[in-house]
Amino acid sequence: FFEDPVSATIDAAVRLQPRCSEKIERESGELSYTTRLLVPTARIGCLIGKGGSIITEMRRLTRANIRIFSKENLPKVASEDDEMVQ
Repeated sequence: FFEDPVSATIDAAVRLQPRCSEKIERESGELSYTTRLLVPTARIGCLIGKGGSIITEMRRLTRANIRIFSKENLPKVASEDDEMVQ
């Protein structure tokens, strides 16, 4: 398993993450990263999961504060069919 090459999807995400994230140093000295992604509305359910199970599990495992913004808070570059995930 560990000898397999990294998938193209994972490789792309790792390369893009520094370009679409904001790094903030908290008063405690701890670093915090904020990343925003546009996700098609048709796929947002895949992120949330049945009854919120997937997003809850991701939050639990990563201790990330994952939010899905309302349509009113979308950037101008977003299409009508996008939602923003932070």
